[in-house]
Amino acid sequence: MNLYSKRIATIAILLIIFGIFAMYSVSIYESFSVTKWITNYFYFKEHLNKLLIGSILWIITRFIPWRTIKKLDIFIFLWSFILVLLLFSSLGENAINDSKNARLWLFLPWQTIQPWEFFKLGYVFFLSNWLMRKKENFSEIWLFFWTILVVCLL
Repeated sequence: MNLYSKRIATIAILLIIFGIFAMYSVSIYESFSVTKWITNYFYFKEHLNKLLIGSILWIITRFIPWRTIKKLDIFIFLWSFILVLLLFSSLGENAINDSKNARLWLFLPWQTIQPWEFFKLGYVFFLSNWLMRKKENFSEIWLFFWTILVVCLL
């Protein structure tokens, strides 16, 4: 692990610790109202469960070579785009269940996710690898700007 990776990991761990304290302090009242005064740690426990899942995924992905990710960039991008398209199906709902709000959440039987976050990550992978392949030939730079424009309009 090089110096920059250690710095990024340190910052991520500090943000995680800050998030744990923040969720602990703000979730007491809301937890009581959701659980009908049974427990005041409902949201804190939910946060810790998601933190555990995220930490396991982080550890697993650290062992994936960058070359493998570079080969899978278009697959990751298309997969994330399909998740965004699923928002327009019956799985996509808004958080308030109000027809006036945008559909931002994908309600799966085991988890609720925001596909736009996966799309951002997939787009960064795709765009960075595309730019690395085109670094010798920037005569197609107009295609790059049109691609960014289309994604910004989405």
